[in-house]
Amino acid sequence: MEFKTYSSKILASSVCRKDDQVDEQETKSIRRARDVRFAMLSLQLKTAILQGMTHKTWRTSAGKNRASHSAADGQIAPIDDVFEVGGERLFLPCDPGASLEETANCRCRVQFSKEDMEDDEPLFQSRLNVEKFDMWEPPLVFSKWYRMKVRATGKKSNKLSIDVSSMADLEGPLRIEVEYVGPNGKSIKSAIGPGSVEILLAAGGWQEPRIRVGSGTINGQVLRIMAY
Repeated sequence: MEFKTYSSKILASSVCRKDDQVDEQETKSIRRARDVRFAMLSLQLKTAILQGMTHKTWRTSAGKNRASHSAADGQIAPIDDVFEVGGERLFLPCDPGASLEETANCRCRVQFSKEDMEDDEPLFQSRLNVEKFDMWEPPLVFSKWYRMKVRATGKKSNKLSIDVSSMADLEGPLRIEVEYVGPNGKSIKSAIGPGSVEILLAAGGWQEPRIRVGSGTINGQVLRIMAY
């Protein structure tokens, strides 16, 4: 029987090539996930422009965030301008023009607003009660309905923001549906996420809007919901 021997250099070269292939595959996967999220945020931006929004605010998501992204939380820029994040210029979170150090697995989002809003009319008026919880989004189908309880404190109507963020390392696109009672009666609002959904609640007292989320991911994911 003949045994073949290999030099340590050949073995090391083989291992390095294998590691390089794994690293390359991981990088491609990270880039694809980043590009999908950037596309979703770009769609939200286009919708905001059509709604007359003029400014955007960088917002971090629930959970662990980069120090540079936490420092950028609350930064406001004109809707057609860029954010300064970690020494780089990002048009939106996950901007493919920025480095992977600032965009890989980023869960940050943007909040849109109008420049002509009155100082005494905050974007969100229902701040006395904050609802925060985690929910399971099953694979390929909608989740069950989750009920929230928030207090509508305004005398007329109340704008409520509902943030939906994924706790998964590689999040997938989501379809968000919120059922609520608005000034004109019962309504349902749909949106693409992860991200923020804004609804207008009827005035006075406690409200119990419901939310459910669906996606095309095959593994499902845990989502964090915050209403304020």
